[in-house]
Amino acid sequence: MPKKGSGIKQLHDYLTDAYQQTAAGNLSDAERLWLQVIALDPDHQEAHEQLVMIALRRGDVSKAEQFLKQLVYKHPNEPLYGERLASFLAHQGRLEEAAKHYSTVLTIAPSRTKTRFNYARLLKQMGRRQDAIAEYRECIDQGIERPEEVFSNISVAYTELHQNQQASAALETALQHNSDYIPALFNLGLLREEQGSWPQAVSLYERILQQKPLHPGALVHLANGYVGTEDIKRLSDQLLSSLSHNDTNELDQEELLYALGKLYDQTGQFDDSFGYYQQANELSKNRCEAYDRIGQERLVSNLIAHCNDRWLDSIKPVSQATFVFVCGMFRSGTTLLEQMLAMHPALQSGGEIDFFQRHLSPFPDALLAMGMDQLRSLGQGYIDYLDECFTGEHVVVNKRPDNFLIAGLIKGLFPNSKILLTQRGVLDNCLSLYFQPFVQAQSYANDLIDSGHYYQQHTRLISHWQTLLGDNLLTVQYESLVKSTRESLQEALAFLDLEWSEDCLRFHETKNRIRTVSAHQVRKPLYSQSIARWRNYQQPLEALRTYLGPAAS
Repeated sequence: MPKKGSGIKQLHDYLTDAYQQTAAGNLSDAERLWLQVIALDPDHQEAHEQLVMIALRRGDVSKAEQFLKQLVYKHPNEPLYGERLASFLAHQGRLEEAAKHYSTVLTIAPSRTKTRFNYARLLKQMGRRQDAIAEYRECIDQGIERPEEVFSNISVAYTELHQNQQASAALETALQHNSDYIPALFNLGLLREEQGSWPQAVSLYERILQQKPLHPGALVHLANGYVGTEDIKRLSDQLLSSLSHNDTNELDQEELLYALGKLYDQTGQFDDSFGYYQQANELSKNRCEAYDRIGQERLVSNLIAHCNDRWLDSIKPVSQATFVFVCGMFRSGTTLLEQMLAMHPALQSGGEIDFFQRHLSPFPDALLAMGMDQLRSLGQGYIDYLDECFTGEHVVVNKRPDNFLIAGLIKGLFPNSKILLTQRGVLDNCLSLYFQPFVQAQSYANDLIDSGHYYQQHTRLISHWQTLLGDNLLTVQYESLVKSTRESLQEALAFLDLEWSEDCLRFHETKNRIRTVSAHQVRKPLYSQSIARWRNYQQPLEALRTYLGPAAS
């Protein structure tokens, strides 16, 4: 408590000055004065709150955390402070600590549904999807506002668990609560599209456009799935209108431009098509860090030097089971090969499993720093993940293109693993990369020369793995897979010690959910238009051909 007499006046003066300095934006003076208030009255609640806000405004993360923890310590039964600390820690990437504080808050105040909702989102971010679903359902049971948003989030968690029936049911329930809820309409449309139910997807996207005629996502997906030329002008006009609309952000503009490029490529208007793709890639560069050619060369060199015979022999295997991986350059035919293999009665599609990418970040530093116990724990974690997400006796095909970076690790942890590496002609591969939006990690895709450089470094690393892995690695040429399908698949199945199955030739009839940009292509019978596609863009590719030299032939 403050002292009597002059102490009370002194506290009042400090408070008056603190308010004035805070309002004036004199943060250093304001902080000093609020600290003086606390010196006179250690439990002064507002002073602690102001110190947190000042620290955040100054970007002083350490002090903000210190003051927040003081608030939580002095007011343990005030859930708001515990929630703020949990949110703060989550933003700092300290997810385990954040989860503990959320849990504590909900013990004190179990009816705070918004807190529980944020806790559930954090659990999903941590990979604890079943726990997240349980918390989301508790939100529903407690009568949270906007249950449609909760059911949409439940759907995302089920999707990550590869439980597509439950994901679909959650979205349908969301729409029962609010039939006009655009996120649920969009995600259900996306789910139907990825499952191959295109007419249902179109219907859902059209429902969105009835509410928001220029909705970028719905228009982009309609364009990406569009077949034919009859209504191309109408659809391109809609895309252009959305592109020029004031509310369309830069990311949506980027995707709209890629969609326009696709439409014009489909109708043979290659100059217009490349122009749109060029604009899309320029926008993409704004959100991606510049590709570092020297850094990529160093990364590959470090992997080659570290992941050698001695390192491989030092890894104690986690399992002798046969795990199957399909990898290679993005846009090199990994999805096509996976879907063909997944039709075999002994195999099932796993899609792009990002387990290793999540646990080896930042790459390659995390891998290079791991001790043998950590590597074994990583391997066991992968087995546990497969057990959680996939049922049945079928072997899961992990189709994650950039697993080519860790082929040596896969061999060390699972000595009987089988790695199929897809390879595609460099010009077609680089062009296809340029024609698709990618995440920041694939920033090389935004420049044709950078893509060529990345392709070269990929080839250099693969040469190392071929020396190291021997019979555990098989290269599958995309062009052969398309032109000599039976022979290529027979070789791939023999590599996996599996008998031939005619079902593999009916890959386009798959009911699997395909969550890549190749979803529409692999649901069609084989076609050869993607081979030597670069000939339609010879002039824009001239610089890349010069850069690659004889390798471009």
